[in-house]
Amino acid sequence: MTTYPVWLASGVGALALLVGFARQTPSIQGRPDLPEIRGYKHWKQATSKRMPMEPLAAQLCRAAIPGEHRDSPKAYFVVYVNRTGEAAMASKDRVFPLGSVVIKEKFGEATGGSPEVKTVMVKRSYGFDNANGNWEYFTVSGDGKSVDAVQDGTCQSCHRSVRSSDYIFKSYAALH
Repeated sequence: MTTYPVWLASGVGALALLVGFARQTPSIQGRPDLPEIRGYKHWKQATSKRMPMEPLAAQLCRAAIPGEHRDSPKAYFVVYVNRTGEAAMASKDRVFPLGSVVIKEKFGEATGGSPEVKTVMVKRSYGFDNANGNWEYFTVSGDGKSVDAVQDGTCQSCHRSVRSSDYIFKSYAALH
């Protein structure tokens, strides 16, 4: 009978546990239903009101949204955060826990109307995308019928500039 050092056996067990845990948090790829965002209008609103987007941010954000080609560079947004992420959103330096979801509704007008698109970030388990804080980025059409994963790095490249706040822009947050 072969015996193995205890540290090796416990290390292999821990690795198997981590791999199994990582598989429990699937990405949105290939899933028509999105339980992560159901009922988001009842979550904590992180913005006190509809906020104007910086023109450059509105333009960059537009590039990530399939089919969006408005002439106006103006855009407005409202941000929601689920209960899992509330404390981290209210903190200046806290890391968002696994399962946090942040949704930005984007509007073409300062008042009225429905969102044109929702941009969504979901905090996935370690190993999902370590270079980008293990956040998954995707867009949902304003009517909720179309979902697109953002895999070209458009969102990630901008959000890396706020790595110190776990890749979340918080200058607008009303939860502080």
